[in-house]
Amino acid sequence: MGSLLEKLKQDFRFDDALKACMNCGICTAICPAAEFYDYDPRKICDTVQRGDEDEIEQLMRSDTIWYCGQCLSCKTRCPRGNVPGLLISVLRTVSQELGYFAESRRGGQQRELMRGVGQNILDIGYCVHPDRVNPERHPEQGPVWEWYVKNIKELAPKFGANYNGAGPGALRKIDDETMKELREIFKVTGGEKFRDIVLK
Repeated sequence: MGSLLEKLKQDFRFDDALKACMNCGICTAICPAAEFYDYDPRKICDTVQRGDEDEIEQLMRSDTIWYCGQCLSCKTRCPRGNVPGLLISVLRTVSQELGYFAESRRGGQQRELMRGVGQNILDIGYCVHPDRVNPERHPEQGPVWEWYVKNIKELAPKFGANYNGAGPGALRKIDDETMKELREIFKVTGGEKFRDIVLK
């Protein structure tokens, strides 16, 4: 397989993500996830920069890399131009390719996202759509969502939405030609292959 560090470096995003971390900790200070989780982008950059294979593997098998919300606040603050959030994306990709993601609770949630949001995109062209977010499966949405879903046909026009209608507008039905093109893009860009890796 070669070294994990070399595998990370093969990702075209790596060079922009990690140039020369000086361990100042500004990324951690600005990171919203660091406020709520045991999460430290500075440590992640340091681990990868040092190239300790065991620590990199442990990182890719842990929940840690899944705490990042990808807000990229770190990018705007780093005095060296590093992008810890982008490095996290690279780590996640390799973790998924190697199957390490499934060993952590947060990483394992990727399968559910692929089955839900990912499949929604391929089926109807939307990540999230009222027809696909069943209130019984998502009680965290509360009673307002249940009411919204029950009354969507009457509510949508009031918000300017074109609920399952032809033509432009939010919540419109995506036409067959556009859906065919979307699925082809997914296939050509490697999304289909990557989905199969995550779901296996």
